[in-house]
Amino acid sequence: MTSYMLTTPYETEVIQGRIDAGEIVVEAVVHRYNISTTQGSQTVLVSEETNDNNDDGIADGRWDAWSVEYPTLIQALDRCGKCRVGISGVIVTVTLDGEEVRG
Repeated sequence: MTSYMLTTPYETEVIQGRIDAGEIVVEAVVHRYNISTTQGSQTVLVSEETNDNNDDGIADGRWDAWSVEYPTLIQALDRCGKCRVGISGVIVTVTLDGEEVRG
């Protein structure tokens, strides 16, 4: 899982774009999906972390993390999608075995 104190390359790009556009960025709101495939495993593990656990686009002031297992990689990717900015402005980063999944 990514350290809460660090940003992903995708988050850095989005935040820099916001700064370049003149937006004041106090605290970025993020949601991270870390998809892990393990050779020989029967499931795919997706670890999630966010500082916006109620999905309102505002940082909650704390981080929450949890994991979910999926039977296949296709199902995990269908659930997680690709790196994007959500409708509420949340920066969503999706990684697959450490590499960002971009659209």
